[in-house]
This record gives sequence, C-alpha cells and structure tokens, in this order.
Amino acid sequence: MQHCARGGVGLRFANPTYALDRLIDEVGEDKSHPLASLMEIEGFLIEGYEDWHVPELAE
Repeated sequence: MQHCARGGVGLRFANPTYALDRLIDEVGEDKSHPLASLMEIEGFLIEGYEDWHVPELAE
C-alpha cells in the first residue's frame, strides 16, 4: 500500500488519516509545537468529511 505520492509541489498524502497519524506522532501533546495547529485542522477536516460521507452505524 502506498501511503504518499510525490506531487507537483511538495508531498501529498493519499490517505489523510495517515498524515494525521504522522502529525500526532510528531506533535504529541505539545500545543506549542509549530505543527500543532495543522494537526488540529487536519483532525477537524477528517471529522467533517466522515460526518458528511460515512453513515452512522445502526444500534
């Protein structure tokens, strides 16, 4: 499985959750880390996408 591909500019991740996992590994709980805000935004974007596109499981 390919996790990332070299794009025209910079590095593009084929799987956004993989990118978020790498950010979490790098940033951890350090809110002052330079990538902390990117990690938070990535999490919100993934959550919004899943809320819109992934159906809820029936109980």
